[in-house]
Amino acid sequence: MDESTGGAGDVFLGAFTGFYSQCPPFVQALKRAAAFTALFLKNRHLNFSMEEVNRLAIEVEVKRV
Repeated sequence: MDESTGGAGDVFLGAFTGFYSQCPPFVQALKRAAAFTALFLKNRHLNFSMEEVNRLAIEVEVKRV
């Protein structure tokens, strides 16, 4: 497993599932899951606050393809 991405998909899917079940707007859950995954990949642990996730989620841009 590549150390730089190992577990990213699992973390994203778990985060998205949790956020979507608690905060149903799809795009909001998607942005928060992306931010959560980015923080996990940066820190390699889950010891960060939801405030950090929410702050970073504001910067996530979702585009329709």
